[in-house]
Amino acid sequence: MSVLARHTDKHPASHAASSAHPGAILIRWQVGLGPGLDTSTLEIRVERCPHAGGVLTADLLERRGDDATPRRLLDNEPSPLHWLEDREHGLLHIDAPDGLLRCTLARDDDGALRVLYARTSLLARCGVRGGGYEPLDAAPLANPLTP
Repeated sequence: MSVLARHTDKHPASHAASSAHPGAILIRWQVGLGPGLDTSTLEIRVERCPHAGGVLTADLLERRGDDATPRRLLDNEPSPLHWLEDREHGLLHIDAPDGLLRCTLARDDDGALRVLYARTSLLARCGVRGGGYEPLDAAPLANPLTP
């Protein structure tokens, strides 16, 4: 089972200094997972790797008051990621096998990175019921493998 997420203007986009697409990206979803939890956030980190496609890391952060308990879902899992860039329109599409991640990101004129479309089967692994869950945001991350 996968859960679909589409971007709306409800959540602010993160800013980036460069107009080029980053070599590492963090995409976050906030979902409610059960009684006693204030929030739960699924974070997926995608890193582009030379000659290997990429690496996926995913954590579920469950918050109760001031306590945040991370649960690792994927730990630097190599993946034959498909990265398709449209530099003319400022778009980046990332596709990971087995429904782990499929997303399209856009870079605005002011450098903000925003999610146009995102879907992941990892929400189902977390026990989230089917339906639409919008990502909170996307942010470029420093990646030592990318110049």
